[in-house]
Amino acid sequence: MKKLTLDESAKCSSLFSLVFALFIILLMGLFSSEKFKCTRCSRKGEQLPFAPFPNEIGTRIYNEICQICWREWMQRQNQLINHFGLDVSDPEAQEFLFDQIKLFLFNEGSRPIAEIDTSKEGTIKW
Repeated sequence: MKKLTLDESAKCSSLFSLVFALFIILLMGLFSSEKFKCTRCSRKGEQLPFAPFPNEIGTRIYNEICQICWREWMQRQNQLINHFGLDVSDPEAQEFLFDQIKLFLFNEGSRPIAEIDTSKEGTIKW
């Protein structure tokens, strides 16, 4: 039987830790994720693992929105940030995005939903 060097032993230990962590995550996903009815899509879905923001809207999203709808919002948010060139550290941009979250996920908010002009998509030359 070959004796492992310190470097090989560390690699094996790291690999084992990674596999074990993935196994635990898989088990948690299989046994602990209850399905609930999402208020946006009205389908039974999996709840987010935690509230995305430490405020009232984050708690509401956690309690009412499924993972599929949250992923759809994340894609929409990226489009909004890129299209409007938003600086997410700017309080006005944050307020805009929170209004858009309310419109997108709950169909409520103080501004109209932002439209993204895709008519020039694929035609811009750099």
